[in-house]
Amino acid sequence: MNAIVTRIFAALVALFALTFGTIAYGAGNLAGSEWGPATGGGEQYVRFGADNKLNGNGGCNGFFGRYELKDGKLRIGPLASTRKACASDIMEREQAFLQALERARTAVITHTLLTLKDDSGTTVLELRRRDWD
Repeated sequence: MNAIVTRIFAALVALFALTFGTIAYGAGNLAGSEWGPATGGGEQYVRFGADNKLNGNGGCNGFFGRYELKDGKLRIGPLASTRKACASDIMEREQAFLQALERARTAVITHTLLTLKDDSGTTVLELRRRDWD
C-alpha cells in the first residue's frame, strides 16, 4: 500500500511541476541556461555554466564569477568585470544588476522565469529565460 501511495504522490508532484512550470531546486536547473531582466535591462544577461562558473553582461561591461546552487540555496560571486566606462545611467543599472546577483540567496526557477531572493526572502531580481534549448 505504501508503494502505491508513494507512486501516486510522485505522479502528483510531476503533474504539478508540468502544470505550473516549477522546477525543483538543483545545480542542474541553472547549468547551461541564460537569463535577462524580466523588464528593461537592455543588454544585461547572466549565463550559468555547467562547471559552476557564470558570465554575462551588465549593460556595459562583461562579468564573470562563480555560483553554487545546492539544496535550494544560491551563492553568486564574487563577480569581476571588465572596466569600460559608459553613460552614468547605464553604469548605475549595471552596478545594481551585479549587486542584486551577489545578494541572491535562493532561486525560484520555472521554465521561463528565474526569481532571485535575498536572505530575508525579498525578491532582488526577476529574470526571463533567453535561451530556449
